[in-house]
This record gives sequence, structure tokens and C-alpha cells, in this order.
Amino acid sequence: MRTLGMVASAVVVCVATAGSTHAADQAAPRGPVSPGKKPTPGSIILPATRLELESRGGAVGEKVSLSATLRTSAAGVALQGHEVKFRVAGASACGAKTNPQGVATCSWRIAQIPQGTAPFEARFEGDNVLGPSKAVAQFLAAKADTKLVLGSTWYNAPSKGVQPGGTLSVRATLTRQTDGAKLDGRALNFTVNGRGGTATTVKGVASIQYPIPRNIAGDAHIEVAFIGDDFSVGSSDEHTYPIWHVHHGFLNILTAESGQVGETLRFSAQVTRITPIGPHMSSAGGIEGQTVNFTFTYWNGKAWAVGWTLSGVTDATGTAHVSGRPQVACKTLSVRMTQDSDWLADEVEMPVSMVLARTRITVPELTGRVGQTVALKAHVTHASTGLPRSGVSVTFDLGGPPLGSKSTNASGDAVLEVQLDSAYGVGTHTVHARIADDFGYYGAHGTAKLTVEPSQ
Repeated sequence: MRTLGMVASAVVVCVATAGSTHAADQAAPRGPVSPGKKPTPGSIILPATRLELESRGGAVGEKVSLSATLRTSAAGVALQGHEVKFRVAGASACGAKTNPQGVATCSWRIAQIPQGTAPFEARFEGDNVLGPSKAVAQFLAAKADTKLVLGSTWYNAPSKGVQPGGTLSVRATLTRQTDGAKLDGRALNFTVNGRGGTATTVKGVASIQYPIPRNIAGDAHIEVAFIGDDFSVGSSDEHTYPIWHVHHGFLNILTAESGQVGETLRFSAQVTRITPIGPHMSSAGGIEGQTVNFTFTYWNGKAWAVGWTLSGVTDATGTAHVSGRPQVACKTLSVRMTQDSDWLADEVEMPVSMVLARTRITVPELTGRVGQTVALKAHVTHASTGLPRSGVSVTFDLGGPPLGSKSTNASGDAVLEVQLDSAYGVGTHTVHARIADDFGYYGAHGTAKLTVEPSQ
């Protein structure tokens, strides 16, 4: 959007009333007269007014404020509560009543005015106590900036690209930057790999269909341009759309095991070459040496989040094998082969079934004396595999408020040191170790006996 500076103030044209406005003059016979005309018997002279108006400007579609000040001609007193109407290029724009400072302000979205200077007028029609007046200035109209955006729809082709012999439907959307309006009836010039065509916008959108030659070399480069008109600045856009040649891989998930969090699960995917044969595609032969990424997601209560990632490289059959132990109960698997200089990218997605696992907490018994420090311990493992769980927060207590929390180390052990003061008392106490539910495991609780002996 371009911003226009204020131009010089316009010459104010005021309509004056004939005769004096003094009290002695107003003693004449009453009755309205037209300002500027000689009063006739039985008429009164209304006080003359003047409007002060400055030139304005802006681009088509832009919302601007129009304002003028209404005063008495003689003393320049601001006049409140009187309707002032504005016209631009001979057409009505907006109107408003004057405020205590005599200023009338209204908002107007600039209509389709050709670029250049147009008449700008403020008018007060007068009433039974004040004479009319008007002021004329200039309105500097500018063309609006536009934005042109390309899009496409594929026909006789997969969603990842278009094959030779297929059809590419190219569309473009033209909008005005000042107000976001979609521009109708504008001619857009399309060029696809050097071949041109013109289409007219309907509700801001124009489109052409481009048959992809079977012997095409490279990709389809699309350019679209709007040359502009009396009200709008031209704009353009361009994009290169991929054409499927022999170098395209088709990705297919072969193995996706279901199971419990923390257990070893196996997955595999195969990448095969795809070659266009007439209007059809043929898949044959695996692609070796391609990196395939496996991404698993889960619902965290607010959004889908990545819970686990694996990566593998395809073998001579084009198959990538991966395995691992998930720590989150994921629900979706997305497998992707990234694009490189020889092969286009491909991606496939499917649901997976991973269930929450149970945890075992082992708490050893211990003995301590009043005044000594003892180490409360917990050993955390996967209930089915027996493997240690690291990074798990364990909260300890002795049957009362929590004493604190510690995370398990790589061996699955959490240790919290506690000072045995006299408040615990001599005798037997129960150590409680607890972990909460998370997105991969159920919570768990373990106990053990703590014997407190008298201090020596």
C-alpha cells in the first residue's frame, strides 16, 4: 500500500450573505433570504459561514478520513452540530456532524477513481439559523497495489506432481492490497514454458489448462502477469511445478508392528521406481541407498506431537528396516523419502497401535538412627521386559507430605537423602515411592520398611 503525503491546502470558497449581521440589521422584517442576494422586505439576513478544507489523497480501496471545519465568516467561531457532506470526483463520499471544535470527520473507502487529481468538495447546506457554504480542494488519487498468487490442480496425475501426457490446470488469484478485494474482469497473461495464454478473472480467479507434452524436458515453469489498469498497479508471480520423469520413487510401508511401549517394535518401508507408460504409471525395481525417515506422533491433550523418530537406508531391494523401543504410545506413523538430485520426495502415512506399559518400582528396606541422614532409594523398570527406565521422576514420602522427587539415572535408580530428625520417632515407618501416569506408562507405587533407631 503506498502512502500519500498531504498536498497543499485548497482555496476555500465561502458563500457570503448580503447585508450586515449586526443586531440593528436583524430588526428588519423577518423571513429567509438566499445568501448573496439583496434582502427584500419581510426577510432576515442569516449569519454567513465558511468551511475550511485541506486536500487529501490515497490509493483506490484505501480507507481514509475526510474532514472539514465549519466556522462563522465574521468571527471565525467554530460551529457544532451541523451536517457537512463531502463529494469526491462529483460523487457523494460521506457526511458527518461537526464536533465542538467545528470539525466534521467521516471515513470513506476510496472508490475507483483514475489516477490523478479529482475535485474534492465539502458542503454545508445551511439551516434556519446559518447560511450555507462550501469549500473546494483537490483529492490526489493513486492506483492500488495488487498481489497475484499462483496455484494449481493436477489432472491425470498423482498429487505429488504431474506426469508427461497429463494436464496441469494453473490458476491465479488477483487481490487488491489496500482492502483485500478480489478483482473481477481483469485479464491475466499466463506463460507456461514459453507458451502463452490469457484468461479473465471471475471473483478474482483466472485459470488455464496446460497439456504436458510426453517429451517434455525438465519441469513446468509458470509465469502470470497483470499489466495493471487505470485503478490498479500491475503484479506478477511465477512458480516451477515438478514433472514426473523416470526418476520418481514410490514409497510403501511393508511392516508396522503393534505393541506395548518399551518393547522392541519393527518397521520397514520399500521405495520402488516409477516410470510413466502412456497415461499410466509402472512400478518396478527397488531404489538402493535412499534415506527413509519414520516419524511417530501422539496426542498430548492439546495437539499432535512427535513422540519418536527412526531413520534407515534402503538395501538392494529398496527396503529400509528400522526397530526400536518407543517411550510414548504413538498413534500415527509417517514415512518419508526426502528429495535429492535424482529422486523426487514421497510420503505415506498410516495409523499404528501402541499401548501404555506398566512400571515396576522396587524399594529396598533400610535402617537409620535419629539425627542421621538416610538414602531413600527406588529402582524403576519396565514391568514386562525388566529393562531400567531412565529420566523418570520418583516422589518419596514416609506416609505424610512428599519429602522430594528425584529422576532415575541410566540404571533406573532414584535416590533421595533425608535427615531423620526427632519428628519421625523411633520405630518402624513405611517408605513410599510413587511415579505418575505419562504418555507412555501407567503410574506405579512401591513401599518398603524404614526402621528408625535411637541416636547413640
